[in-house]
Amino acid sequence: MRANEPLDFFLVRKGRDREPTELGRYVMARMVARGLDRQVDLARAAHVSEATVTRLIYATIAPEPETIRKLAGALGVDEHDFLRRVHDTATVGTTPPEAGEDLPRHPLAIELDRMLAPGSPIPELDREALETLIDRLIEPYRRMMRGRRRRAS
Repeated sequence: MRANEPLDFFLVRKGRDREPTELGRYVMARMVARGLDRQVDLARAAHVSEATVTRLIYATIAPEPETIRKLAGALGVDEHDFLRRVHDTATVGTTPPEAGEDLPRHPLAIELDRMLAPGSPIPELDREALETLIDRLIEPYRRMMRGRRRRAS
């Protein structure tokens, strides 16, 4: 068996000639490493739809945070690293960063990351409330950004 053979399997998809995105190749490599042979296997392991997995691999989309958490868990990757990969690919259209690579971040994003991280001195209930508040505040803008990306495609 050739080293790249497992990834070749994913490229032959019922007559479709689409190429996976860089993020898609990363997801497929993680699937192989976890013994998930098919997209439906990842979907089942993450408790998401197979269509969600397909869109993540072949299109430039940004799944909801809860979906990212589920997929990261099923792929056995750090949730924050996976979120950065998804965000970078979906919003900028560039190659995802390598694991551990530092990206320029807004100081507020750094502070929020520390506040919401496990082990933060902020009580769990307050962290959950803060996360919910922020999620609700930015949701309209997420929709707007998705619309812009679709129109730009």
